[in-house]
Amino acid sequence: MERFTSFQCHSYLDNNSVCILEVSIPDDRNGYPTRDFHWFLFQKTSLTFQEMQLKSADASSSVQERFFDLGYLKYKGDEGVFIVQQQPVIHPLRLIESKQVPDTYLTVVRDHLLKVTA
Repeated sequence: MERFTSFQCHSYLDNNSVCILEVSIPDDRNGYPTRDFHWFLFQKTSLTFQEMQLKSADASSSVQERFFDLGYLKYKGDEGVFIVQQQPVIHPLRLIESKQVPDTYLTVVRDHLLKVTA
């Protein structure tokens, strides 16, 4: 039975070359409702899309930090930065309201989640 029914977008960070999305899907496999979180990196210049594996996270009242297999994300307020792990490229990002995620990105995420949660 497929456990994916819908997803919710929580974070949307964007610039001219990359976009990062945090989404969650319901997960009640353990008998109680929780959410399963996923992070995605879109490379706009090469038109590629990858799911990032969260290694660790840290947060204070104002700063969020995420360490992924593909790099490091730090954001505060409406600004952030993503540093690619393999090539030390720094991507300044803007935190944008999740309601403004382009439909194209949402479709790619939905199709990916349908495959991995089936």
